[in-house]
Order: sequence, then C-alpha cells, then structure tokens
Amino acid sequence: MTLLMLVAVIPFIAILIAGRIHKYHEKTDNIYSEAVLLALQIAAYPQQVIPDPYAYLSNFSFLPEMQKPENCSALQKLTQSVLRTNPYFTTVAVFLPNGDLICPESDAAEPRNAMDRDYFRRVLREQKYTISNLVIGKLSGKRSIIFSHPMTDERGKLKYVLTLGLDADWLTKYLNDAMPQTQLSRQVVVMAVDDSGTVIAATSGSGTHATMKITGWDALAPRLRESKTFVRDETWRDGVRRATAYVPLFASPSGVVRIRVGVPLAPALAVVHQDNVEKLSAAALVVFAILGITWLASEQLIVRPINRIRAAATALTEGNFAARVPGGREKGELGELARAFNSMAEQIQGDRDNLSVLATRDPLTGLPNRTSIRSELEKSIVTAEQSQCSVAVILLDLNGFKEINDSLGHPVGDKVLVQIAKALEEATAGHGKVGRLGGDEFVVWLEHVLDEGSAEKLARRIIDSIKKPITVEGQQFFLSGSVGIALFPAHGRDVDTLLQNADIAMYKAKAANLQLPVFYGREMNERLVERLRMQNLLSQAVARQELELHYQPKIASLTGDISGAEALVRWRHPELGLVSPAEFIPLAEKTGLIVEIGEWVLAEACRQLKSWQSELSQDFSIAVNVSPRQFSDPGLLGKFHHILTQTGVKACQVELEITEGALMHNPAHAIEALEALRSLGTKVSIDDFGTGYSSLSYLKHLPVDALKIDRSFVSGLPENKSDHTLVSAVVAIATDLGLRVTAEGVETEAQFHTLRSIGCGEMQGYYFSRPLPANSFLAAIKQVSTHQQH
Repeated sequence: MTLLMLVAVIPFIAILIAGRIHKYHEKTDNIYSEAVLLALQIAAYPQQVIPDPYAYLSNFSFLPEMQKPENCSALQKLTQSVLRTNPYFTTVAVFLPNGDLICPESDAAEPRNAMDRDYFRRVLREQKYTISNLVIGKLSGKRSIIFSHPMTDERGKLKYVLTLGLDADWLTKYLNDAMPQTQLSRQVVVMAVDDSGTVIAATSGSGTHATMKITGWDALAPRLRESKTFVRDETWRDGVRRATAYVPLFASPSGVVRIRVGVPLAPALAVVHQDNVEKLSAAALVVFAILGITWLASEQLIVRPINRIRAAATALTEGNFAARVPGGREKGELGELARAFNSMAEQIQGDRDNLSVLATRDPLTGLPNRTSIRSELEKSIVTAEQSQCSVAVILLDLNGFKEINDSLGHPVGDKVLVQIAKALEEATAGHGKVGRLGGDEFVVWLEHVLDEGSAEKLARRIIDSIKKPITVEGQQFFLSGSVGIALFPAHGRDVDTLLQNADIAMYKAKAANLQLPVFYGREMNERLVERLRMQNLLSQAVARQELELHYQPKIASLTGDISGAEALVRWRHPELGLVSPAEFIPLAEKTGLIVEIGEWVLAEACRQLKSWQSELSQDFSIAVNVSPRQFSDPGLLGKFHHILTQTGVKACQVELEITEGALMHNPAHAIEALEALRSLGTKVSIDDFGTGYSSLSYLKHLPVDALKIDRSFVSGLPENKSDHTLVSAVVAIATDLGLRVTAEGVETEAQFHTLRSIGCGEMQGYYFSRPLPANSFLAAIKQVSTHQQH
C-alpha cells in the first residue's frame, strides 16, 4: 500500500518539477536575451561615433608622410590635425622595433621607449594588429587603450609600429550617452573591460570604477575566447546576481575590448519564487487527494511511465535540453503528462535557440548582423581555400538615405531599410547570402565563384532591385546604390581586408556617381590615401584662412547695368595652389565640411557687401550658393539671421541660390524652409534649373523669387533649336509666374542677343566678366557697365 501511495505521488511531483523548471528557465532565458540585446545595442553606439581603429591605422599607414616618419615635423602636423578632428583619440605615434619613439618628438632627456609595454612586445612577437589592456599613456598621461599596427618593408621585416591611443574617459562618456538612447533601467550596469578583466569605463551609478578587476576573470577568459558573444549568471562585487553578457566592442587577433552588461536576476526570479510557493501549496492539496485513490492504479501501469518522466526531468535540470520522455503514446494522465513534458522541453530548447539568433541577427531587418557576417565569411574563405575557388564580397551603400532620415525621421527610414532588405533577399535568392553591416550598408557574399562575370551579374541584379520605387506611409521613394566588389584571394585573404577593399571600391563607384558595380583595384588605395589627405587639409582651410571669395557680376539685359554678383568660393592652399572647386566641393559635400564652409561663405559675402555699400546702388545684391546639406540643416535660419545682424546687411540684399535637386527631394520640407527664409526678407532662386526632375508646373507651388537656367542649355544657343525652345518656354512660364530669370554661362555675343530677344531679364558669364577677387571687383564692374552701355 505504501508503494502504491508513493507511485501515486510521484507523477504530481514530476509535473511540479517540470513546470517549475520551465518557469525558471523561461524567466532566466528572457533575462539572458535582454542582457545580450542591451550589450549589442550599447556596443553599437560608440561604433557609430568612433571610426574603426584597424581601418583608421591601416589607411593612415599609406599616407606619404608615413613613408619616412623620421621626418617628424610633417607627420606631426598631420597627427595634430587628426587629434583635433577626433578628440576621443589621445595620441598618434610611431616607434622603432627597439621601442624608441621617433614621432611625435619628445622633450624628455631620455628617449621614450615602449619596450616595457606588454602590447608592444606582442606586436613584435606576432607582427599583427594588437589592442592593449588599460594603460596610462606614456605620451598623453591619460588612461588609454592603445591600438598598434605593424608596418613592414618589402621583405616582410618589421620597420615601424604605428600606435593610436583611445581616451578611456571618452569611452565612459559614450557609455553614459548610450544609456538614455537604449532606455536602460537604473538597475542595469554597463562597463567596458579589457582582455585582462580590468574595467576601462563604467556608467554612472554602477558602483564600479576604472582599473577595478572583475572577480573570477581567469576562469572566464577561456570561455570568452571560444565565443564572441557570451552570457551567464554572475554574482557581482556588490553581491547582486545578474545575467551578465559580454560582446566585443573592438577586436583584434591579439587583444579585445568587450562591453559587459549586467541585468539583475532577483526581481524577475522573485515572481517565480512566489509562484512556486502558491503552486506547491496547491500541489500539496492535490497530492493528499490523490493518495486517497492510489489503490485504483496498478504498479505495472504507473511505475515505468513515472520513471521515464523522472529521468527526463532530471536530465533537463542538469542542462540536457534535448532530454525527452521516450514513447509518449500511452493513454491516460501519464501519457498526457509525458506529452506535456516533451512539449515544454521543446519550448525551452526553442527559447535557447532564439537567444542564439538574437545575438547573430540584425534586430531591424532580421538579416545576419556584423558579427554573423564575419563568422560566415570566415567559413566561406576556409571552404574556398580547400576547394581552390573564389569568394565574392559585394558591398552596397544606399544613396540619398541620409536625407530620408534627416527630413522624415528614423521611423520612416527604418521602414525603408526593411523593404530594402526584402528586395535584396529576393534578388540574391539561391545565388548569395545577404547581411546588414549597419546604417545603410549591406553586404552580399557569393561562394564558389569561378570568374568575375558571375559576381558582376549578381551585383547588377542587386542594383536593379533597389531602383524599384518604395512606398512608406503613402510616400514613394526612389533610391539607388553604390556597389563595390572584392574577390578572395585576389583582393584579400581575410575578412577585414576583403571588407575594407570592397568598401574602397564602393566609394569609387559613389564618387563617380556610377550605377554600375566597381571591382577593387590596388590603385584605389592610392586614391583613398589622397582623398584622406585632401580631407584633412580641407578640414583646416577655414581656420587657416585659406578660403577666399571671387565675385562674378550679373547684368540686367535691357539696361546693361550691374544688378548684382554671385559669390563663388575658392581654395588657395600654400602648397597645392588654387584648388579647383570641382575637386574640393564634392569632397566637402560628402564629408559634411560643406556646412562649415557654406556658413563662412555666407558671412564673408555679407561682410564684403557691407564694405561696398557706399560705392554700389541700393538695388545691388549678392547671390550665395546653399548646398543640399546646408539647406537641410535645421539651424540654417538662425545662423543666417545672426550673420545679417552681425554684419548690418539687409536681408533683401542677399539672394540664396538653392539647387533644384535639393528642393525636390522633400518638397513639403522645402516649401516650409523657403517660407521661413523669405520671412526674413531675403530673396531665393532655384539654381541649375532644368538639370533636376521637377516640372515647370511645380514652380507655382514653390515660394521663390527667381530661377537660373543652367549653362548646359545656354551653351547650345542660338544654333540648337531644342535648347532655344526649352529656354523660351522656361522664360515665358517664369515671367507669367512673376519670377526673375537669370541665364548663367553666357560666353558669346550671339548668346547675349538671343537671350535678350526672348525676354531673359538677367545674365552672367565670361562674356561679361570672369569671377574676380574682391580687390579687383569694383574697378572691373565699372568697365563692364560702360561696355554694355556702348
């Protein structure tokens, strides 16, 4: 009878154990998932601001100044510029293999030597890119992480070691900035740790400070080396148990900086404990009820199913999540229990599988994320080496996506990215694998590539797929993409090199505005180095007063009087001489420097106009070009008002020229911005009219004062009938709408008479005058005016 009673009780105990295990693991897995996701989000925030140190050092090593770093004065000027532009970096330095510092020059009596630093000895030993543990920088005196890049000669012998210091205090700032962005609870603790388990940076209120050592790191370190993303239950120094996730922030073959996130377990498990108490009480009542009827069951029908359930439950509690109750076809309650147990175990295993997916998938698009892309590419490279075939890495960057985010907000931009991801999956189905690197960058890799043709064919299919219109919240978007291709092993034998070279090729396509894929070529590195050098020089042009304005007069067609002038920026570099605007304006637009340059141009033109006012008519006005980036700047109105107030120039004497493309990208925003500018009293004209994609009928909706006919239409006059018809139509419609029309690029007398005959009210071009420096302008325009009157 006692045996029968025990047999009757055991099924309910098994049910209770299984249910509690399921509840516990469900809650724990949810917290583990939350910790991993938070760690990935936190790690992504500094990566959006701080450039990748590996790529930065690699590109820097190709600069001409690095060929002979012993000439420290030239290199030191460049590094000082880098540190001003990127204040999160503390030092850029070059060492000899014996550890002696050669640049920047040191005032110390004894030469600075890095041979006593562990990271430096690792660079010498392994000759690979290396990340240090937390150190006090010898040059900066600050707590820093040092990134080291070996430079070898043609024979592969180590020649120099290039180092880059990252300020640990800046990393602390970025972690604190990321907290509100990810809406973290105050109980969540975030820190960055080095490969020795030393805390580099920690969020405010964490109770942890830099240089503290993580308890139990020696046992944890081997597991972190085996898995890039790792999560477990840890008891922290403050005695709180937390689900603790580790994800890489900066990684190298020798040294890793990780983000460590701890989410408290106690609040969630307290709910489980309370539920356990209630369920145990209820189960006790059920057990006593069952004991009264156990005599109905036979030993043969009960003992064996219970033993199977108990064995599976024990295996599950010991961490074997594949444990199942064999059979499960029995009828009655024990059969139902076995099937319920198996269903619960499958759900637990599925939850753990989902945790792995969250660590390797982009949360927005569901595509493989950067971590997964690197892992999959490494496998593809190993397979390609064994089978002696090639792998194609295709990098895609969307054109015009930033403007969508800036004008319509990130929620709309996110929906656009989701549709782009679906289009890429459809275009690559059965041919390649697609992932999202971040932002508006995607990567596709193709295995078993036999020649360049198959990679190019897939790349063209990708370009065509994103050209199709995308509709989000009732608005249609037309996007395009720039695509670069790198092949293994021809263009690189590791993931970092392939991604970097595909990125270089992509920027070649973007710079040339090509709607075709571009393969990587070694000469592109040289152009990349030159572009980086030009970018550094241009970033200093305003501060060094290297920019100047030239002024091209505008002529009233009927009277021949000077009606105004257009201010055109020029860059006069002490070594390069006068740099063509066609060379530096696109670079400034691409890097965002155009906003600073445009603000300087606007202020300088107003200052110059004020100095001329006593010698010019009241109707004389200065036209200033406003770039698309500058026009989308929310602070443009306030900056313009400040300049007018500071210089004392009337708004009606300034005309802002905005390109047709900038106005038509987001017409609703453009109309609102134009009305705000015109409310100050300034005039607005559409520049390069006819080269964009607006229609003449749309002019009536835009609050503008004038339009400028692009020189490409003027150059064909008077011979080209099509140009004559188009210009006549534009002048007629604009005149009916009350808009002034200016023709630019007038170079011949025949063009002048033709434009005047069809009613064009204003002209400018080399026929009247070239753009002139300010000190020559007044004298020259008097001659132009006299010539036109005669």
